Amino acid sequence: MNKILEEKGCNYRISGVYMEMGIPSKVVFGVSRLGDELCGVVNNNWGYTVRYDYVCFFSLLLILVVSNGYASSNTPGKVISGWVEKVVIQGGIVKAKLDTGAKTSSIHAENIRYYKKQNKRRVSFEFVYTDAANNLQRVLMDRPVVRKTKIKTQDSQHERRGVISLDFCFDGRQQTAQFTLSDRSDYIYPVLLGRRFLKTVAVVDPDAEFLTLAACQ
Repeated sequence: MNKILEEKGCNYRISGVYMEMGIPSKVVFGVSRLGDELCGVVNNNWGYTVRYDYVCFFSLLLILVVSNGYASSNTPGKVISGWVEKVVIQGGIVKAKLDTGAKTSSIHAENIRYYKKQNKRRVSFEFVYTDAANNLQRVLMDRPVVRKTKIKTQDSQHERRGVISLDFCFDGRQQTAQFTLSDRSDYIYPVLLGRRFLKTVAVVDPDAEFLTLAACQ
């Protein structure tokens, strides 16, 4: 919490959060202002402890700070996202499933062709998805192969697939992630974002959808 306050340029710091049981119950926490004394607080060994009159005010303040710090696209921290979001790939808006159970992200690819150019492995493929107007889109891509990985298929078999690095926009910000080239024709969503990407970018709310910006700034 104090890290968020510092990033926001706020001069206040929080300490000693605890709950006093009773009717009604009280949430008490210490608040101090750097280099100054905060009106309405009493000094003790914890620094400054907020009186009960100020609990509601500072609770609202904390909610605003957390909401602004984690859900805004203008901050570098994690955003709160739903389990399905819209991303921008090659200028097209595509629905993506956010799956913390999958390690690596994947993208629906057809007509995959691996080849070598100047002794380096590359792959050409078509990224296929359905747009907002329900039109089938085919985007031809050609990328270097970053690595090969072993994937467990739906029928519990294992196969090796190429992995590429791909730029795209998530919540209005440019991102780069590694994707396996997969046949996702049996799935609803042509793009899956795994935890390798999500761990530094988003906190997923499994009960929500489309909380982020479907744009590229």
